[in-house]
Amino acid sequence: MPDFSSLLNINADDVKAPVPLPAGTYLLLVLGYEFVESGKKKTPGVQINFAVREAIDVAGDLPDKLSEKKARDTFWITEDSVFRLKEFIENCGIATSGRNLSELLPDLTNQTVVGQMVHRPNPEDPTRVFSELRGYAKS
Repeated sequence: MPDFSSLLNINADDVKAPVPLPAGTYLLLVLGYEFVESGKKKTPGVQINFAVREAIDVAGDLPDKLSEKKARDTFWITEDSVFRLKEFIENCGIATSGRNLSELLPDLTNQTVVGQMVHRPNPEDPTRVFSELRGYAKS
């Protein structure tokens, strides 16, 4: 958990927006997962938290401390989208046959997967972009 008092004591002149990771392919380590709910529709989901381990094929300059970078992706739990979670679990090298998704989730921690990072413009300010994971393959 961040130390909020030290963060609030930073000189405002030194506060900068984080630079998004360059678009491209990365090796990711699954740190864990947590259950979440979307803000507007209250759709249930599973947020997967990652540590970035290695850049495989990127377009742009990498940050100095790539190994300290984190990423996350959310898989929504609806009839039309739960297949994405199953595919992700399989891309992490976990056999899914005969098991339900809730049994498989704990097996994700410490698995590696290759993820495709893309840039998405901020809808309120198109000059700013966010890094987003949009596809996975076995590592």
